[in-house]
Amino acid sequence: LLRGATAVRAADPGALVCGPDLAHLSSSDWDGWLSRVITEAGHVLDVVTHHLYSSYGRAFEVIYDLEEKPSLPFSSPSVRQLLENTGWWGRPFWLTETGLQGSEYGKNDQADFYEELLEDCFGLQAAAWWVDRIFFYHLHDAPDPAPTSFGILHGLPDLTRKPAFYSYRAFIADAIVDDAELVEVGL
Repeated sequence: LLRGATAVRAADPGALVCGPDLAHLSSSDWDGWLSRVITEAGHVLDVVTHHLYSSYGRAFEVIYDLEEKPSLPFSSPSVRQLLENTGWWGRPFWLTETGLQGSEYGKNDQADFYEELLEDCFGLQAAAWWVDRIFFYHLHDAPDPAPTSFGILHGLPDLTRKPAFYSYRAFIADAIVDDAELVEVGL
């Protein structure tokens, strides 16, 4: 991270250095890693990024892991608590990977997930108002038949819209600050 940030700044002093993009897995030490990255390398970051998915298909689970303090002594802290404890609180935070598989939970549940998560982060009564950006995984599914179905569009060749597309579009259309955009990056 330190070497990478130095290279980014040398190549483009105006570029944002974002990281570490850790996955919020209960089987890992994500919170220890994130604390260490912020403590030891936070001075080179412009944005702290994190990946977080729902275990049971509901947006409130994502918000809970972002916002709530743990109820048991051995539980991981919330992302917010960790940001507060490391001194990052009040600086940019992006949820850089989240989503819900339509094939696993149903297309309507996927649409509800989008609507609820956007409302919980950017709505008038937002619980996680401090989340600056959300990146949904994936814009479209792989070519049909797709092994995963995180996209808000079906796979190639038709790219037909799923209910989640309409939920996303409706939220953007009704948003007070209309700066959201769909972005696809191919590597």
